[in-house]
Amino acid sequence: LASTTYRDQQLSKLTEASYYVSQYQQLFCNTLLYSMSAVDSPLSSPPKNAIVIVAKCPIAGKSKTRLAKTGLLNDDGCETMAKAMLCDVITSIDNSDELRKVNVVKFIYHAPSTEEGRRIIEDICTSLNAAFVSPSPEDGEDTDASTNASGIQQPVPSNIKDACSLWNICAMPDSGSLQSSDLGNKLAGILEQTRTILHSRYGDAAPSDFAPSVAFVGMDAPELPLSEISYALELASRREHHECKRKAYLNPSHDGGYGMLCLPYHAKTAVFEGVRWSDPLTAVSQIKAVTDCGIDVELGSLMRDIDEAEDLLEFADRLSVLRRSGSEGGGDKVADGDDVLSRPPRGVAPRQALQISSYCKHSWMAMKELGIIDEDR
Repeated sequence: LASTTYRDQQLSKLTEASYYVSQYQQLFCNTLLYSMSAVDSPLSSPPKNAIVIVAKCPIAGKSKTRLAKTGLLNDDGCETMAKAMLCDVITSIDNSDELRKVNVVKFIYHAPSTEEGRRIIEDICTSLNAAFVSPSPEDGEDTDASTNASGIQQPVPSNIKDACSLWNICAMPDSGSLQSSDLGNKLAGILEQTRTILHSRYGDAAPSDFAPSVAFVGMDAPELPLSEISYALELASRREHHECKRKAYLNPSHDGGYGMLCLPYHAKTAVFEGVRWSDPLTAVSQIKAVTDCGIDVELGSLMRDIDEAEDLLEFADRLSVLRRSGSEGGGDKVADGDDVLSRPPRGVAPRQALQISSYCKHSWMAMKELGIIDEDR
């Protein structure tokens, strides 16, 4: 009898232990499922970063006019090359694991800011199967939306995954072209409009001082330093530090301008006042304008604009060397490793291995089509 009682007691304890184990298992599974679905759930906090492509629509006779003047390409060839470089910038950002990790909302601002300009950019996104929406600058609501070549309509994204997967196609503030005389006003308008759109969508979930960090890139330098852009956005949005620790980040270009500028959330539109556009001192004057506003600037590696015939031929050589070698690293790896301008800052993560066959693929194919690169090269 005593043996039977002891056995019953042990069975009772075992049953109780099994119950608690099952409860902990259920709790663990629920926690795991919640964490896996968090990206698809409504935003508990707003995206803190945005990346903007400032794009001049590829149009024959209006694109890459400096290349046309050299005689290397005709007007149609310049349009083809401009479109290819814009396609490479879009696909590089879309395929970047680094940028996905920092929850970047993507924008393309087009000039001319007309229906034709909007159609050109939408057609390019559709050809790349890049999902897009077209928000209104006044209130951030969508006037049109499309997810792919089938023209499926897409509502305003309400979760992090959708918010960061779509391109927001916007007209350049103040109708007109990207002339150097008013480029500062254009960029100031882009900064303000981007924040207005994000405020409209996600402001309810944001703190009172919500103003995302914004990175600006052009379409003339398709060899994007993606690791640096990701680092720059993180650097500009470190809210746990004092404001003075949130820095801007600038990648200078070889012609005196710059290929990427990332501004922290507290930067005002005054950072674009007084900058010398289309000038050998563009980058220097931009740095001074930012620091005059009380914001420190960290400098990244050198980028290469493709504006002149020599630039295009050197770009073709870099891609050819890269494809022949099959090595990782992009254009700056072709440069002398001892050159300080080719090095990113210490805090930048090592660049991920490139998919050589897809690196600047559209530019490579366009240059082959235009005879810049031989078929056997």
